Amino acid sequence: MAPIHVQRSPRLLVVGDIILDKYIWTNVHRISPEAPVPVCHVQHRTYRLGGAGNVAHNLSVLGAIVTVIGLAGQDANANTLQQLLIDADINTDGLIPSNGPTITKSRVMAGKQQLCRLDDEMLTQNTSAHMPALMAKLQATTGSWDAIVISDYNKGMITSEAAQAIITYARANRVPVIVDPKGNQPEKYRGATCMTPNVKEFLDLTEASPSGQDELIEIAGPFLNRFELDTVILTQSEAGMTHITPQGHQHYPTKAVDVSDVTGAGDTVVAAIAFGMALGWDQATMMHVANCAAGVVVSKVGTATATIDEINRYESHL
Repeated sequence: MAPIHVQRSPRLLVVGDIILDKYIWTNVHRISPEAPVPVCHVQHRTYRLGGAGNVAHNLSVLGAIVTVIGLAGQDANANTLQQLLIDADINTDGLIPSNGPTITKSRVMAGKQQLCRLDDEMLTQNTSAHMPALMAKLQATTGSWDAIVISDYNKGMITSEAAQAIITYARANRVPVIVDPKGNQPEKYRGATCMTPNVKEFLDLTEASPSGQDELIEIAGPFLNRFELDTVILTQSEAGMTHITPQGHQHYPTKAVDVSDVTGAGDTVVAAIAFGMALGWDQATMMHVANCAAGVVVSKVGTATATIDEINRYESHL
């Protein structure tokens, strides 16, 4: 395929669970005398955008003008998160203060090996109380988006009420809405333009147990019709992706060559799909870019992004 050239910067809104990814890089030379665990000598710490923040970062790196809406605590991690968003040229006007901690995933690393992950979050916070703020931020931007992404990590931001409000708003303004789903409540995503689940997420949504690829595709047709979805893009790791509509399906083999870390690869795919839809790309181009972008990020360690130049270089070496 010819190299990708982006002629304009589409405007995208990302709504969802914003996560701060913290990496604690260590050296390990011995086992603790206190317990059979490695002694990790801390070398340095790095911070990256995760969850909906990673989707927004991927979009910004591709060349989009991005605003993010999501919850952030009133703590030191929130300050770090906001600065990362600003550094990534992402509009932070949509951050909504919450009473809980900023969702943070801390990974202890020894070289490229992840030893453990510490999650700091409070999933019992009353997110419905933030609906007025969410709707106010949506209404303030009526008609200005080329696409909207719902990035649901099942951390509480994307309730059924919130998802349906966003989808209704998007449909009313003729804006495509792309959903990266979690959980087993497909009803809350009813009416979305596109959904990008991996196989496990799709099985959770359908509560099905297919015996193979063909049965998986057969399940998707009725699922699309039942929940009034235009498209499901099923991501299948090393098996690639399948683009499914009520009219049929097309499989796109994986473009991954060197896999180091799959962290955040799903965020990259949904960002590439949303970017392509915002620019009106044809299906083949959109899927090709999403596949190559995923190949770029899984070759890196940790949460990562893929630029258009990296995607073009990656494609040229396939």
